This record gives sequence, C-alpha cells and structure tokens, in this order.
Amino acid sequence: MNTSITPKRKGAFICGATVGAVVFFLIYGFSVIVPVNVSWLHHSVDLEGLADLTQHELGWEMYRRSPWLFPAGLFWGLSPEPLSIVYTDSIPLFAVIFKILSPLLPRDFQYMGIFELLTYILMGGFGALIVDSGNDSADNTQKSWRYLYIICSSLIMVTSPVLTKRVFYHTALSAHFLILAAMLLLIYRKEAGRKKCRIGLLILVLLATLINAYYIPMVLGIYCMGILYDILSGEKKEALLDMASVMISGVSAIAAGFFLGMFEGSVSSSAENMERVSFNLNGLINPGNDILTHLKDMPLYDFSGAQSYSLFFNGLKVYSPWQSEGFSYLGLGMIILTVAALFCTIRNKKNTKLMVSIVITGLVFLFLAMGPVGTFGSRVLYTIPWPKSIYSLLSVFRTTGRFIWVVYYGIITLTLLYVCRSKNRILGALLIACTAIQLLDISPSLIYKHEVYGAAASKDEHVNELMESEAFSYLGQQCDEIIFVNPTAAIRMRPYWSVVFEEYALENDMVLNAAYCSRDTTASADRYSDENLEKRIQGEKFPEVLYVFINREIMEEQSKKFRLNVYEYGNIYIGTDLDLSGYDELREVPNE
Repeated sequence: MNTSITPKRKGAFICGATVGAVVFFLIYGFSVIVPVNVSWLHHSVDLEGLADLTQHELGWEMYRRSPWLFPAGLFWGLSPEPLSIVYTDSIPLFAVIFKILSPLLPRDFQYMGIFELLTYILMGGFGALIVDSGNDSADNTQKSWRYLYIICSSLIMVTSPVLTKRVFYHTALSAHFLILAAMLLLIYRKEAGRKKCRIGLLILVLLATLINAYYIPMVLGIYCMGILYDILSGEKKEALLDMASVMISGVSAIAAGFFLGMFEGSVSSSAENMERVSFNLNGLINPGNDILTHLKDMPLYDFSGAQSYSLFFNGLKVYSPWQSEGFSYLGLGMIILTVAALFCTIRNKKNTKLMVSIVITGLVFLFLAMGPVGTFGSRVLYTIPWPKSIYSLLSVFRTTGRFIWVVYYGIITLTLLYVCRSKNRILGALLIACTAIQLLDISPSLIYKHEVYGAAASKDEHVNELMESEAFSYLGQQCDEIIFVNPTAAIRMRPYWSVVFEEYALENDMVLNAAYCSRDTTASADRYSDENLEKRIQGEKFPEVLYVFINREIMEEQSKKFRLNVYEYGNIYIGTDLDLSGYDELREVPNE
C-alpha cells in the first residue's frame, strides 16, 4: 500500500492552510505576530477583561529569565519553590524551545501571535484534509467542486465560535487542531496504515502534554472510538495493538509531564465547582457568552455582562454563568447543514457498527462535559453524586465543560464528511449557502475580536502603573523581593494586581512569593509568608522586602502583629521597613 501523502492531499492541505492564514490576518492583523511587539500582551485586562493573556506572557518571561533547572520546565520567580511553566499556561513546548534559543533572541520576544497563526493554519489545513478524504479518484468530484468544498469546510473550521472565543483569551486552549488531528488518524488509518497512525497518536499525545494537558483525554478518547469500532467489527488483534499504543502514549504523557516539572512542588492538582463549569445541554444552539472579567477594583471573578456570537439570535438562559466554559455554539449555517445531513443519513442507513462507536464515544464525552449536575437552560435535569475518587480525578481538568469540544468538532466533521462525500449537488450547493449563512451569523464575534486585537496590538507602548510611580521606582531599587501577605486569599481575590506586580518584578529583577496561575500554587507561599512575618514579630527587619496587602481586611489583621510602615496605594496596601512618607502618591496608614 502506498502510504505517502499524495500531491492531491498536499494541495488540499495547502489550500486549507492558506484559508486559515488569510482569515487570521483579516481578524487580528499583522502586529500580533511581530515577536518584539510585547506591550499589548502586558495589559490583557484592557482587552477582553481577563488577566490570563498577561499571565501567559509574563510566565514565559519569568521562565526565560530563570536559570535552567531540572526538570527543564521549572523556574524561579513566582513561588518560594520552583514552579512549572505548565501552570502559567505559557505553551510549554514553545517556552522550552525559545528558552534554548534565548541568547540569540532580542530582549523583548513573544510567541503568542506565532502560535495562534499556526493554530489557524493547521485548523484550515486539517479541515481540508478531513473533507478531502472522500476524494479517492479523479472522477469522484469535479475539480471545481472539490476546492469549493475545501474552502467552505476550512472557513467553517477556522471561524468556529469555540475557537474564536479562546484565541488570545486562553491561548494554549485554542489548540483545537489537536482534536482535528486525532480525528484525522481515524479517517486516514486505512490510507496511511495502522502503524503510522499509532506513531501519530504518540506524537499527538506528546504535543497535547507540551501545549495543554486538557487535550490528552480528548485525543486518547477519540482514538479509543476506533478501538471500539474494531472490537465491534471483530478486528481483535488490531484493537489489542491499538490499546497497547494508547497505554504507551499515556506513559509518554507522564514522562513529558515529568520533563516539564508538572508533578513538582505543592501545586494543587485538583479544583472545585465542577458542577458549575460544565456544559449546558442547550449549548450547541446557544450563542450567548457570559463575559468574565478581572478588573482593578473587583474580586477574583466578575461577570460583567453577556454577548451573543450570533447576528440573529440572543443568548439562552443557563444554570450558571460559569457554563460559558462549555460554550459550544455551532452557528446557524452549521445547524442547518447538520439537520439536512442528519435527515439524509436517517434515510440511508449505513455502517451501523461505525455509528454505534461514534454515538457511544459522543455520549461519554457529553456526560463528562455535563458533569455531576446535568442542566438544560436554567433547569437541573439530574444530580448524580460522583464518587470522591472519580470527582477528584476529573477535577484535575477543572473545567469539564470543555470536553464538549470533542462532540462539537465531531458533529462538524461528520456533517462535512457526509456532504462532501455525497455526489448530491443539492447538498453541495447547500454547503456553500450554509457557509455564507454561517459567516454572516457569527460575524459579531469576528468583528469583536478584530476590534479588540487588531487595533490593540498596534497601539502605543503600555506602561505599568507601578513603573510610573516615583515611590515604586525607589522601592524597585531598594527591594529584591515581593511578599503577598496571606497569598491564598490575595491571589485568588485580585488577579489584576498579581500580574501588575509580576511585570513590576520582572522590570526590577525581583521575585514574588505567589502569582495568579492556572492552579492554586499558594500552599508554599502561605507558609513562606507566615514564616517571614513570624520572624518580624520576633524583631527581625527585612528592608529588602516589599509587602503587599491586597485589601484593608488583610492589612488590618496582619499589620497589628508586627511593626511595619504601611501605605495605601489606590485600593491596596503596601508595607516596608523603608520610610516612604515623602511620596505624594502614597497615604500613610497609622500603626495603631
């Protein structure tokens, strides 16, 4: 069997990849991919209201500044103990590569834009390969129709609302091409050969680990659908070999996690509130997206309002605004096309075993995405108290609503495959019409992203507010450490100030005891803070330390325990052994 990629397949990939690149530049412009253009990444709260993008960028910059440690993904600067680059969501694969190249790079260097461009290129290219899999002969589809199918399908993939939501919002989580790649392994396993697909699975799982571990169960789950189909089809030997491949890939993921330092330190591996960060059963037809924000004067999270990703429909009611994490609007064009394809499929029943495999896999991911509390709109459909062991295991991924992405892209893939493999020109014309409807329907989301990032990335240089302060300029020269007092409460309550002080620390070559990360990293920071303050109570002084009290309650509770000069700055409080009474931007707090 000829397992090499044919020129026709290469042409399909190039066509789809070109569509992806063009769409990316139309939405985000060229400034975002300029490596030395880092300013816009330092103030993401002013973009979409979240500190996460800034956290990703500053995590990379801290990692780059730190000396090499073992395992290689660990770095100093954001914790009393080494922290893994995994927990800053800074795309570990790129972070490690560019840290190696760091001596050759300019002082300011970012790769977030390059990663997102690559994401669009691969989404378009893989989308093209998916629909082109039905073109096994030159006579199957006229050349003009073939490329119309490829262009339409690639457009649908690269403008999918779930991708649009994540781009530059949760950068590493926008790597949806990993899901498409896993589906391609099943679609092309006869053409490429089982051996190559097993090697491909290993590579995909490693990539998932090195980009974002959320994709590990998604990739493995999709591949297991092929194993289920083999079992139902009596291909037991192939199923056993594939099971072995899955286990080897799982072990490789653990090894890659060790390389990144994922299991080091006292980072919390689990999270709470899975019941709320879930998929709502109306999600596939709900264009509503509740807007989560980290603002200067707000607590950890606030939902400042809602937006609709549809030009024609408003958002539907949901059980919790947190269910925006399971956002999965298909788009009007895809809904129409899916209904049409489903109608035709029901009339022409084929390959029952394959459909059973697909349905079982889809139901598993749907159940995982819905979590222990199933909801439809604002109503609770069921409550299933999961065993503690299962809850703890799944809570490692925290936001289980994202597992719906497998079902989401599965629906799109199956619909496009059916339409593009069909010789029915009516369905082909419907695909073209539905692509136009889709782009029109989701245009508000594309325009929104263009307005936020297309302009922001080319604006004037961002200046950290602490760096404009004479008092903090002086403190930056005198201090080499920042301690958030009671950091568990502080970092959870005020991510805005976390990234502001992190950028300030980078500029002044300082270290912090805690920072806002994707997991709770404050266990060691709490101990470190308490130990330092205990030494102060015993009479020791630390003029090289800048203490940060994130609100008045923490300041009043802690500052009574020791003598320290405390000053109010905006709506936070800082403590120091230095005298800052001469700086107008600070208001001294009497030590009662």
